[in-house]
Amino acid sequence: MSREIEREQVGPDRGEGASPLGRSRAEAAPWGPIRRFVAVLSTWVVLNLAQPGVMRPEGFGHLAFFALGPWALAASRPGRRAFLAEWLAHAVGLLGWFLWMRHLLPWLLVPMALIPALYMAAGGALLRRLARRSPLALAAPVAWGAAELVRWHLPAPFSFGWLRTGELLHDTLWLSGSARVWGSHGLTYVLGALGGLAADLALARRSARPGPDRQGQGQGQGQSQSQGQGGGQGLSGATLALGAGPLALGVLLALFVPAPATSGSVGVVIAQPGIEQSLKGGRGDYVRDEFTPLVEEALAGIAEATAGGAPPPELLLCGETILSGWLVPQEVLAAYDAGVRPPAWSSRADLARLDLEVRDARARVLVAAFFGDARVLRPLRSMVAQVFGGLRAEWARDVLAGRRLLPEGTALLGGVEAWDVVEGELRRRNALALWDAAGDLAGIASKVQLVPAAESLEPVKHLPFVISAVQRVVGSVPDFVGAPTTQVLELRRAAGAPLRIGATICYDNAFDKPYTEPLRRGPVDLFVIASNEAWYLDSCEMDHLLALARMRALCTGRPVVRATNSGISAVIGGDGRDLAVLEVDGRRKMVRGHLAARVPLPADPAARTPFVATERWQLAGWFALALLLAFRARR
Repeated sequence: MSREIEREQVGPDRGEGASPLGRSRAEAAPWGPIRRFVAVLSTWVVLNLAQPGVMRPEGFGHLAFFALGPWALAASRPGRRAFLAEWLAHAVGLLGWFLWMRHLLPWLLVPMALIPALYMAAGGALLRRLARRSPLALAAPVAWGAAELVRWHLPAPFSFGWLRTGELLHDTLWLSGSARVWGSHGLTYVLGALGGLAADLALARRSARPGPDRQGQGQGQGQSQSQGQGGGQGLSGATLALGAGPLALGVLLALFVPAPATSGSVGVVIAQPGIEQSLKGGRGDYVRDEFTPLVEEALAGIAEATAGGAPPPELLLCGETILSGWLVPQEVLAAYDAGVRPPAWSSRADLARLDLEVRDARARVLVAAFFGDARVLRPLRSMVAQVFGGLRAEWARDVLAGRRLLPEGTALLGGVEAWDVVEGELRRRNALALWDAAGDLAGIASKVQLVPAAESLEPVKHLPFVISAVQRVVGSVPDFVGAPTTQVLELRRAAGAPLRIGATICYDNAFDKPYTEPLRRGPVDLFVIASNEAWYLDSCEMDHLLALARMRALCTGRPVVRATNSGISAVIGGDGRDLAVLEVDGRRKMVRGHLAARVPLPADPAARTPFVATERWQLAGWFALALLLAFRARR
């Protein structure tokens, strides 16, 4: 496809409708593959330096303002092996984008870089077509944005959705506040327009310089862009408006479309045990290494929250799958008795009923310990003695005596594995469970976006050679199943309306739909993200997810609370501002601690930001714009 486009670009005649600007670009000398590779890679160097966690925790989003300029300049030019050179440059750049994955599945880095890079290289081919009739200030954001949307939306193994360009502006609130209207992709468009404007400026300045190699270019582009000029450096007023206009519009949208008003708040405590992933993987003593620090940090956080006679927090939040054992509803046991089993290809194909019963009892005992729930602790007193009898801590003695650890009125939301019947099979879910202040299970929510190769083998689970390869590399076969949509859990409160919690887990954090779709269904007061990021040590992956959480808050106008096992735990307001971040001695990653905060709630839980209301139409609109300009370029 790219060769055909390049032949059209360098052809002597593209019809009377072709613009002088497009004609001058076609007549310019083609770029060689090495020069093209270096230019495109330079864009990625700047983007990687701007990303969160590299030069500073929040990143330097301002570095990205004109970062797409070298790409726009190079990709708009014809040349030999253009697609291949750009593909390789994008792959190297995306390797830096995903470099944190080396701590978990390093072998996955190659396909994570090479496959999405194909779509970015296709964006360059699209740009060469659009640039025939449009200035780069318009063509560049459309081409880059379309390629990024494809890269971000296609599921694994066809791509890997992560950190869009516009999300580098997550903490530039005077601009990123516009995400309430046009989401992350609108911010990507702003950066693309500024980069395209910079490329147009470079071309205009180059065409203005005398030289034997620019005679045709000077007569074409220089003359065409000097006619009717309103701007400097040989650019027309229309080009300047196309390049700088989106930035100005974004500033105005951020200013005049505020976050939803707030009224009231809810007190929360986040308990972060600070565990290493080797312990989470089952290599240590769970009660000693994971549950004990979880309880101790929970009690310390509650003591901090109630200091000075303040009311106890309404919600204790814990991280992803921090509660050992399984939640096994009675309908799952009934299905097992009826002959329903896990799929034959999964790691649990030989699951025994006793295993389901014992692990369910263990999870219920751990939860009952927080509430002093005699309904569970007494019938299972032998298991209680086995789990807590060897501990000398005062809280363990309270559990053995049946005394409640949490104050009256405090509920628990924590991560745990749960079993379900899905399409006639028993399947595991990565879940968040809510127990109300009385210790009753109020609801279970499941993760929507599963981590490819680590949690799920969709859509290649039926390919035996894939399963064997993953088994050899990972040591197990990922067999979790995701939920079709984010569940909203309701917590009964002592006074007022119930608290409606959009419950999400880890990788959900990187996507819009797990946060926008529940709001289109009904009211949501806040979103909670339970996460376990110890896999990635203290890499920038944690900074990425915190930045993405800010973007989810901005897009939805809802507060977002991150409860993690090792960091970064935080409370973010519906306006995208950090309200509280868990830090210990200045460190936020791989630390043990607690965080007590009050989370402001929306005055109208059913209120929708313009982005939430129009998200589906906007997606179609961005692609329609690319198609429209591509069709126009064919004329």
